[in-house]
Amino acid sequence: YEYCWWLIRRKKQHQNCTKMPARRCPRTLALLLAAAAPAAVSGEAAHEWAGIFKLNAGETYTWRAQKVAGYEWAGVFDLTPGHKYAWIAQKTDGKYVDDSMELFIKEVTANTEEAVHANDDARVADYGDYADPAMKIVVIGVEDPQSDSEADRMARIEEKEDAAKTELEAASCATVAAGGSVATDGTCQQLTFDAAAAETTFTITVAATKHYAIFAEHVPIEFEHDKHYIQDGAGEDVEPLAEEGGGGGHSHGHRRL
Repeated sequence: YEYCWWLIRRKKQHQNCTKMPARRCPRTLALLLAAAAPAAVSGEAAHEWAGIFKLNAGETYTWRAQKVAGYEWAGVFDLTPGHKYAWIAQKTDGKYVDDSMELFIKEVTANTEEAVHANDDARVADYGDYADPAMKIVVIGVEDPQSDSEADRMARIEEKEDAAKTELEAASCATVAAGGSVATDGTCQQLTFDAAAAETTFTITVAATKHYAIFAEHVPIEFEHDKHYIQDGAGEDVEPLAEEGGGGGHSHGHRRL
């Protein structure tokens, strides 16, 4: 038998079409649906994601966005040489989900996730793109949680949601170019990504060691290829102490499942 992996990349018909590496799919289908849905569906929230972090004064943190491999799904199949297989697309509710779809088929050495992702770097080079060309975020200090409970941490985020919503929906939002510094004063910052580079980084430096809530227009893991979206000065991943989706649903798991 030959092991082959099948890669699907939907033709980007709409600006809000989400492209996500296969390893992100188990994180929950909700992330795909939230990112791909029209903004009007959310209605109440100006952000898709928010997280609370403990940041140290004087340390420089890196906020990163990467081009992703440009496919929504990948799978490994055990195929018999010489046998004919049919790839089928069907209409749902009288129409196809998209008018066309790019399909990439390549032989791999094993039916493992590692074998599939060994091709990701090449896919980024050939088809990679940022999930969106820019992203608005608000970084704002919050009161330290009274305990380590999830509920207490979430309460600190919720206390700042109205202020973040006002900033994200404001007519003006400061543009931060690649390599720029992100303000932590609770004002809207629009991070613009370098289309010519595989990744774009920004710096975050805080004046006081405390907890900060970050509200983002998009889910940060949509912009991950092989590095975490926020790291400390030593290059170590910084995980949120708690996080929520902008539609109101809370997500308490880690970014990779």
